[in-house]
Amino acid sequence: MRRRLASFFGKTKETTKKNVIDANSQFTHKIPHQLGINPTIPQLITIVEQLEKALDDTYMTLVRQRLISKYNYSNQKYDWMLLELKRFFILTSVMKDVPMYSEDVDVIWHEMILHTRDYEVFCSNYCGHFIHHQPTVTTGEVRSEKANEDQRAMFDLVYSLLFNIYDENKSLVQPFFRYNVNDTLFYDIETFSEGHVIEKYFNRRTRDTFHNVKVDIIENIKNAHRATKKVSGNLALSSLPVTSMLFFTPTAEVPMEEQKQASCSTVAIAACGSGNSKTKSSTDSDSSHKGSDGSSGGSSDGGSSDGSSSSSSCSSCGGGCGSS
Repeated sequence: MRRRLASFFGKTKETTKKNVIDANSQFTHKIPHQLGINPTIPQLITIVEQLEKALDDTYMTLVRQRLISKYNYSNQKYDWMLLELKRFFILTSVMKDVPMYSEDVDVIWHEMILHTRDYEVFCSNYCGHFIHHQPTVTTGEVRSEKANEDQRAMFDLVYSLLFNIYDENKSLVQPFFRYNVNDTLFYDIETFSEGHVIEKYFNRRTRDTFHNVKVDIIENIKNAHRATKKVSGNLALSSLPVTSMLFFTPTAEVPMEEQKQASCSTVAIAACGSGNSKTKSSTDSDSSHKGSDGSSGGSSDGGSSDGSSSSSSCSSCGGGCGSS
């Protein structure tokens, strides 16, 4: 029983199959409209438009031509790589510490930085300050393994709140949802002021246009966490760790096993009436680098199921979705 309960809010099952991202054939779906953002956070649309406007066409065409010529990327794969980099820039403009988890995507970032003047203009026009680039420390000498896991869980949590996740994203950004979210985040959001939470977790250097997104992220996490902890009024469940799948809704392309693992968290949120829980539609089908603002060492600065298979108490699986 304990194993089943742990799987309710615990880690998703980690695959032993290595992610292979070299094959261009994996990137066949069309790029989603407006980067596949979550429409329930209206200010994101403004930020996407601001980002696209800041990326000069001549500059980005030159970057594209150089990299496709050098690495023989297909146009489809390059489009998904660029989409992922744009998502990364949005995350770095909002959050304090955002590693770069894709070597392929990092190739575009490196190439952009080589054009120093163009890159500086882009950063200034987009978020108002330079988006620095430096290697991420992954050894235990400076950052513990637990710290890296917490950082990835935070990345997955916010990423899945702001964006729809497609197979192409999973191929580029390594497996999602392997770690639980550190309870300190939820404690801070419930206990301290909005200003304190923004100071601790968010990029304070970006323009005021990014502020509403930061507030929306805080409110969504707070409401979804409260709803998750109310599942069936079960105190035993409320003490369990919360998976970073809190906002993840599987697409049709997600394997059934993964959908089972995701379903309990998100169904619980919907069943408990969270005003900020959402349903994402998807009709289209370790860390190497990170951004840094120099001062923080960081970046510049859950699933649906049909009514017959789930309920707020997840009675059909005994609270053990994903367990084997």
